[in-house]
Amino acid sequence: MPVTGGIISRPDGWYVWSNGAPDAGPYPDHDEALKVQRFAVDARNRATSLAEAEAFAKGGVNGSYFAYWHEASERDRELSTRATMRLPIATITTWMGDLLARVTWNGHPYRCSAFGGFPSVRVNFRASGIDGREWYGTYYKSSGSYVHMSPLKGKKGKTK
Repeated sequence: MPVTGGIISRPDGWYVWSNGAPDAGPYPDHDEALKVQRFAVDARNRATSLAEAEAFAKGGVNGSYFAYWHEASERDRELSTRATMRLPIATITTWMGDLLARVTWNGHPYRCSAFGGFPSVRVNFRASGIDGREWYGTYYKSSGSYVHMSPLKGKKGKTK
């Protein structure tokens, strides 16, 4: 335990507040406790997201996969059409924003009934993953930024 107060790391991966006094309570006040909890959750989320992206990059995902869609900005699209560079239409990321794939083609949005008959707008796509494989899937446009994708069979790249 440190001599002066501050946030210390416990062996189980959580963070606690210590003010240096052996008989003092774990937190000086409730607000500080919430700050420590938020810090611990953010650190754990970041570590989990990086581990997920690393496993994806090594080809550790062989079945279907859920991820998130991020559209390219209008400025990026304009630059891409005027310049010789080809920027991706969109990127597919982990929930914390770590890159998993770049969208190389997307279809036209289509409507279908889902969730008790309510209309759903979806977009089919193909993407080039950071694992070296080609992926295809569906972007659930009306439901948020969710993507369900699978690797294309027979395409060369990293396989497990």
